[in-house]
Amino acid sequence: MTVDALLKELQAKKYKPVYIFHGDEPYYPEQLVKYMEEHILSADEKEFNFNVLYGADVSPEDVVVAARRFPMMAEYQLTIVKEAQAMKRPGSDVFQRLVPYLENPNPTTILVLFFRGETMPKRAAAAAAEAKPETAPLVDAQGKAAKPAKKQKSFGEAAKAHVVLESNRLRDDKIPEWASQYFSKKGYRLNGQAALLLAESVGNELDKVVNEADKLMLNFPPGTEFQVKHIEESVGVSKEYSLFELTNALSRKDVLRANRIAHFMGNNEKAMPIQMVLPGLLTYFSKLLLLHWAKSSGNKSDSASLLGLSPFIARQYEAAARLYSPAKLIKIVHHIRDTDMKSKGWNNPSAGYGALMKELVFKILH
Repeated sequence: MTVDALLKELQAKKYKPVYIFHGDEPYYPEQLVKYMEEHILSADEKEFNFNVLYGADVSPEDVVVAARRFPMMAEYQLTIVKEAQAMKRPGSDVFQRLVPYLENPNPTTILVLFFRGETMPKRAAAAAAEAKPETAPLVDAQGKAAKPAKKQKSFGEAAKAHVVLESNRLRDDKIPEWASQYFSKKGYRLNGQAALLLAESVGNELDKVVNEADKLMLNFPPGTEFQVKHIEESVGVSKEYSLFELTNALSRKDVLRANRIAHFMGNNEKAMPIQMVLPGLLTYFSKLLLLHWAKSSGNKSDSASLLGLSPFIARQYEAAARLYSPAKLIKIVHHIRDTDMKSKGWNNPSAGYGALMKELVFKILH
C-alpha cells in the first residue's frame, strides 16, 4: 500500500487492526504515526485508550497483553510500538512470538508496529528460520496415527494479512526533485540549482531536507522562489568551495578553479569529507555517460526526462557531455572508484585526503 492510499483510508476513518511500518527511510512512517496519534482518538478517549510502547522496553508478550485489552468508553484503543526492531529478546524467536496475535488480532485495537530505519522482512525471516515448530505425538489417545502439527507461519507471512508499508530511502539523484515538490506543495518554489545545492548539503535523509525547507519557508511569504543564496545562508554552505562548484568547474574543464576547490577540500576534511565528495562526483559523471549511451542507442527521450532533472539543469549536463568522450568518462568512473579504495587504505600507505583529491582532479581533467 502506498503512503497516499493509506493516508486516505485513515482520513476516511477506515481502520485496520494491525499496521506494520518499516524500511530504511523513516520520514513517511513517522508522518503516518503522527497523524494516527493526533486523529484516531479524541483528547478524552486518549486518556484510557492510547498506549505508546518502545521496543527496548517491552517483550512480544507485553505488546500482546496491551493489544488484547478492550477500549474504555471508545470504539478503539490505539497501541503504537516505536523502535519495534529493538524489542527485548529473551529468545531467538522474538518476532515469531507475535504471530499468534497477528493471526487473531483484537478487532477493537489498532496496533502499530514501527520498525524505524530497518527493513522488517530481514528480521522476520531470521526469526522464522530460528523458531522451532511444535512437535506432535506420533499417535493419538486411540492409538491412531496423529495428524502432524500445523506449521506456524513466519512473522513475514502473518504480516501479509495486515497493512504493511515499506519506506525506502531515495537515491541521491532523486532528492532535488523531491525537495522541489515539497516546496511546491507548501506554496513556494525552489530554483533548480538551489535544489541541487540543498541535496548536496543535507544528504538524502528526507527529515533533514524537510527541516531545512521548513526553516527557510518560516521567514518568507508563500510564492517566494528560493535561490542558491538562500540555501547558502540557511544551511551554512560555502558556494565557492562546495561539491556543487567542483562539478561545475570540472564540467567546464576549468583547471585553475577545479584545483583551487580540490585544494580547499583537502585542507578542510571535516567540512567536506571525501566520503561525501566521491559519491557526488560518481553520480555526476555517470549521468554524463548515460547521455552518451542514450544518444548512441537511439533513445529518443529528452535529456531532462532521462536524467530526472529540470530542462535548465539538463542543458548544463549536455554541454559537459560534449567535453568528455564516453571512453574518457569510463576512465573517470574507474579513477573515482580507485580514489575511494585508496581513501580507505587500499594500496595507499601514506597519501592523505588533499593528495588524493589533487590526483583525482588531475586525472579527470587530463
